[in-house]
Amino acid sequence: TLSYARLNAKANRLAHYLAEQGVGAGHRVGIYVERSPELLVAMLGVLKAGAAYVPFEPKNTRDRLGAIIRDAGIEWVLVQPGMADRLPPGGVDLLMLDDGADAGWLDGYPEDNPSADGHGPTLQDSAYLIYTSGSTGTPKGVDIAHLGLMDYCTFASRRYYAGHLAGSQVVTSHGFDITVPSLYLPLLRGGTVELLDAGDELAGLAARLADPDCAPALLRMTPMHVRGLLELLPATVPVQGRHVFVVGGEAFTPELARELQARCPHSQLFNHYGPTETVVGCAMYDISANLDAIGRVLPIGRAMDNTRLYVLNAALQPCPVGVAGELHIGGAGVARGYLNQAALTAAKFIADPFNPGERLYKTGDLVRMLAGGDLEFIGRADDQVKLRGYRIELGEVRAALQRLEQVRDAAVLVEGEGERRRLLAYLVPAAPAADEAAYIAAVQEALRQALPEYMVPAGFALLDQLPLTPNGKTDTRSLLALGGLLGGGVAMVAPSGHTESRLAETWCALLGLEQVSTNASFFDVGGHSLLAMRLINAVQGGFGVAFSLKALLANPTIGAMASQIDASLARAGNSEGANDNENNVETEW
Repeated sequence: TLSYARLNAKANRLAHYLAEQGVGAGHRVGIYVERSPELLVAMLGVLKAGAAYVPFEPKNTRDRLGAIIRDAGIEWVLVQPGMADRLPPGGVDLLMLDDGADAGWLDGYPEDNPSADGHGPTLQDSAYLIYTSGSTGTPKGVDIAHLGLMDYCTFASRRYYAGHLAGSQVVTSHGFDITVPSLYLPLLRGGTVELLDAGDELAGLAARLADPDCAPALLRMTPMHVRGLLELLPATVPVQGRHVFVVGGEAFTPELARELQARCPHSQLFNHYGPTETVVGCAMYDISANLDAIGRVLPIGRAMDNTRLYVLNAALQPCPVGVAGELHIGGAGVARGYLNQAALTAAKFIADPFNPGERLYKTGDLVRMLAGGDLEFIGRADDQVKLRGYRIELGEVRAALQRLEQVRDAAVLVEGEGERRRLLAYLVPAAPAADEAAYIAAVQEALRQALPEYMVPAGFALLDQLPLTPNGKTDTRSLLALGGLLGGGVAMVAPSGHTESRLAETWCALLGLEQVSTNASFFDVGGHSLLAMRLINAVQGGFGVAFSLKALLANPTIGAMASQIDASLARAGNSEGANDNENNVETEW
């Protein structure tokens, strides 16, 4: 726990230290920490020094971290004990942050606020960089100015942070820009920032919300987080607190919004839209105030303050009401551009034809204006996708595959709906694969060294060549019709015994599979953390045994899970396994 006084003092010490090292306006400092109070110390310390910070996603690979460090020209990285060995060797100076104790931390450096002395950053200077997936095969750094950050925080503080809120509950990664309001808004309003443990954040949040004495909080999350949270909340006891849910990152369905409102009847819900290139968000829609009027699609709403939204055709002319066009965004929140990518910046950040001297960001999102003035999101106009809130350029995944020596050609697509959406890769091997399962396992492992886990495909299919359309482009419809080997690169092993059979049925139902091997990892066949919570609930309800996320991570296959379940039942004196529970839990199962 840090008080405001200690947070400010520690951030000031860090700022004075960085200034002594020559860090100031125009410099960028990496932040590589777990979700902890030191995260806020690091962010504020860098800003107080006048520099820009670059948050590193803790789960990023060493190769990806190295690419970001080189691209951003980072010379200093703030790191926690035990994490330094995950960074690529050499090239940067490391400052080890403490684990919460004050004793000895940057002794001798002043605790007073540093003075800029006329040399601090301007409103147009960089405040932070967020690296997102790039279509060229490498991550691209979105450069956010102080003006945009402050403009967004000012609007969001007034619109989302109601006077009754005690603070925020942080459930998203700091490498993900939707976390920005969860960190800054409470600090601007005198509230508390509570950083929930990574990995168990939804379980921790559900436990808090189920407590009738839980202080009202700002809750910023993706629709997938909402679904996972609803799975963990008591089904028959509504949440009593007056929380504020701001949901964004991908499409939010009316059905899910209504379910969340029904389970949290005293809370206020907002649909929030915005790419990283416009500082977290640029449009919002008040769901709670319009719940009865929402139709089959949930609008993304209207422009925030100091923001201009245009629905334009290919000639940059406004589309009539009801006609789809590409969304263009102007105003104070538009980013400085992409770091070190002048051509891409020029292509995506264009001159505003309606406001001379201003710029518009071309989102690549197709929207249409509704009769009442709200915008409705339709889909993407390019190869960029959103998967569980993460923005992924399919071209980057394809490029990573094509760089592997065992792959001659590749295509990457997304299939499925809702929480079952997953990446599929279609591979043309450089040489015939005698053992397809072993080949796929090797490709998956190689990708994990180059890409974050959320960008590694869950399914693979091997082809002699990619199908083409008459004009020579990859025939995506034909590829999707082929399906994929959703076995995580392992040979098919059928379930044996009652426990394995029931687990296999549950996996297939959750993941949308026809069959699954008992030696395949849940996370290699389309599973992710939110579906994992549903699986855990099914196991606990279906077998009557305790089973945690930690247990699933240690035993991610059907075979390993079944062994753990049977052992638990045996210890409880039920040597017949799951059979004894079958009639009692058929409905739950």
